[in-house]
Amino acid sequence: MQTQKKSREDSLLSALGAVPISSANSAKAEQASVAVVEPATAQATQPSKSTASVVELGAKAKAKAGKSGKGIHFYFTEQDTARIRVLAAFLSAQGVRVNDSLIVKTALRVAEPNNALLAACQEAQKADRRRK
Repeated sequence: MQTQKKSREDSLLSALGAVPISSANSAKAEQASVAVVEPATAQATQPSKSTASVVELGAKAKAKAGKSGKGIHFYFTEQDTARIRVLAAFLSAQGVRVNDSLIVKTALRVAEPNNALLAACQEAQKADRRRK
């Protein structure tokens, strides 16, 4: 499964002419982000009262938070889908794992209300077959 994912990522990167992050650098980053803690005694494995209360508070906060968003469906043209793939490959080359939803959210956050946005909206309206 990993080899298929890696080969897909490499093919996307080669199509864009991007240079993939070396596996040595990514392996070092993974090792740095994963900390292995081995308890010295059996007592160390039992959580203290303060740890248990922190876990309970975290569970209560998650219960209050509820659903974080709303499911929405979008219909993209082939050009839009291709653009999403280009952005995904760029972010993948930077070592960021993304999905289509995250790319759309990111694009919304960097969009500014200006003439370029208006021109892009008018172009999208011309390609939108639902409008007449």
